Amino acid sequence: MFDENECAVPTSTQLILQKTINEVVKKCTRKGPAKELNESRNGELGSMSAYIALKKKKQMIEVRDEGDSIEMHDTIVQQHNAEKGQETPQTSTAENQQEKKCRGPTRMFSVHTRNEEEKKVIDLNEFNQAVANDDKTLSEFSNFLGTLARQCVPLCCVNWHAYPHKEDLWTYVQEKYTISDEGKAWVLKTINDTWRCYKARIKKNHYKKFSTNEERIENRPLEIPKDEFELVMKYWGRKEVQAKAEKNTSNRKKVKDTHTVGPRSFAQIREKLQSKKPNKEKASKAEVFLVTRKRKAGRKYASLNDVTEYKIVSNL
Repeated sequence: MFDENECAVPTSTQLILQKTINEVVKKCTRKGPAKELNESRNGELGSMSAYIALKKKKQMIEVRDEGDSIEMHDTIVQQHNAEKGQETPQTSTAENQQEKKCRGPTRMFSVHTRNEEEKKVIDLNEFNQAVANDDKTLSEFSNFLGTLARQCVPLCCVNWHAYPHKEDLWTYVQEKYTISDEGKAWVLKTINDTWRCYKARIKKNHYKKFSTNEERIENRPLEIPKDEFELVMKYWGRKEVQAKAEKNTSNRKKVKDTHTVGPRSFAQIREKLQSKKPNKEKASKAEVFLVTRKRKAGRKYASLNDVTEYKIVSNL
């Protein structure tokens, strides 16, 4: 049974982390002067440094194994063709490399291995939302928070409010960026929102897509341990959870005036609108609404309904 006031962590995952943590933290160093990966909270079980280091090690092993597999395959093909007096097609390796060129999840190793001198400054607006002088810095910051959501908050944590390591997350963020304490609520909310979106993608692509749990386990993301995914499947399979999900889906479909700016921050958009004004006066909500609902010519969108048009016109 799932308790929404608890955040379950699979026992086997704990054992794996405990076994590898000391070794991984020692070996993970950044380019340039040797500097150990952050050992905040002494690398204790469940710390960000331990979890991220473990994920990095697993990725390196997967890439190495995949490369060895491709190389072995090409060697076998060459030997087989040589025995038959045939030439090996030169496109084999190229095709394999082309197949490998697919964008995976953002890792942000450059930020996770950042030292004190490399910290970037994140400013806050009047609402204590993160803004920056350039979009690139804020985009990097948002992506970094996304990696924390995916790598540090287990999928089997049913309720974000029950997640016990929020303070650790905030401390770790401050180790990589210069940001005042007033931004803590926004940072944690962003991690929460990103985590919820991540869970939604996993559910769509690896749970709803298949009809049996066997297929779901077989096609789960490689970075998610089997026992953790099994816990999540049990939760998603509960009748009351399915009923709640259907209700949320139905309510979401009723939203007509969705924005078109993708992952860009509304706070950053508002900041840029203000910076372009001669007297630097604040951008109104109506101006932000209008900018974030623009439609590109030639692209198909859901029709801009009368309610949305009224909202725009009445607030200008």
